[in-house]
Amino acid sequence: MKNNTVLFVDDDTHIISSLRRGLIDEEFKKEFAYSGEEALKIMEKNKISVIVTDMRMPKMNGLTLLKMISEKYPDVVKVVLSGYTQIPQILATINQVNIFKFIAKPWNLEEELIPIIKQSIEYYNLTIEREKMKAEIERKNTLYTQILKSSNEKFSNMHKDYENIRTLDQNILNYIKNSSTQGNPNLFHAHLDFIEEIHKKYMDTLPTVTTNFDFKKIITEISNYISQNYSKNPIEIQLKDEKNIQFHGNYKLLMAYLTLFIKHSLRQYHTLKFTLSSESSKDTTTLFFIIELMKNSSSKDNFMSFIPLWNQFCQIINGQFELIKENPDYNILSLKIKF
Repeated sequence: MKNNTVLFVDDDTHIISSLRRGLIDEEFKKEFAYSGEEALKIMEKNKISVIVTDMRMPKMNGLTLLKMISEKYPDVVKVVLSGYTQIPQILATINQVNIFKFIAKPWNLEEELIPIIKQSIEYYNLTIEREKMKAEIERKNTLYTQILKSSNEKFSNMHKDYENIRTLDQNILNYIKNSSTQGNPNLFHAHLDFIEEIHKKYMDTLPTVTTNFDFKKIITEISNYISQNYSKNPIEIQLKDEKNIQFHGNYKLLMAYLTLFIKHSLRQYHTLKFTLSSESSKDTTTLFFIIELMKNSSSKDNFMSFIPLWNQFCQIINGQFELIKENPDYNILSLKIKF
């Protein structure tokens, strides 16, 4: 109770003086006011646990004071110390504000007033502790809900990763069994090497983590990759959309595929032109890469034979890798990713 403060309000100076003397040895802190207005000023400057107030006071009576305290300081425990003796008046006061105790004058300090004040302080402390526990429980529930949600998302992603690996490996086996490149040992082994490389790229990104990204992030990362791996910049990047739209998905895997695509395509093409655009529908926003490739005149054209393999891996991130058109000088490809 040493940390609790009790405010006594009464316009009778003799009663306040009596309370000062009678409560001097009590361990709780005491504040005294001679009017409702003075009481409100004290409450603005002090943390009050219990208010003990008279009802009949000039200007602002006790009921008006307690109503204002109930609105502004709802946790303060209210005790009425009054000469009212008529039951209707007592009930009216109790019904209009939440009164903890009603003590009629004259009162006995040791046997009545002090025990009630201590009960009021204990009630206040229990209420505050209950609110703290409630807030802590709500905080922990929120935290546990977030942990559970995160765990469920991770489990769901792990399940998707497992299904992707199983589907991908089965598709690769079917592709190898039915590949028309088996009659060309060099091309067949080139495909096997490519499968091993891109499969490792995919496995290195597991477990799947989805994140937000935009056009600017994509352009920055592609530019950094080019500057770190090529002395001359062989790529031109254009942004068709004026708005920098936000996407959400497996950005790590997307960039792994794009950088691998750049690596393999620049073995046969000396210039790549990326045009980034998007298309919004009701439920999704589709991210498009239109890629124009200028072929080296001395290269052997086997790059197009890798498109079915690119498509198999691209489907993991709900994408589609397709040839739009082909002519003697240019191959224009579209890498379409949906988010």
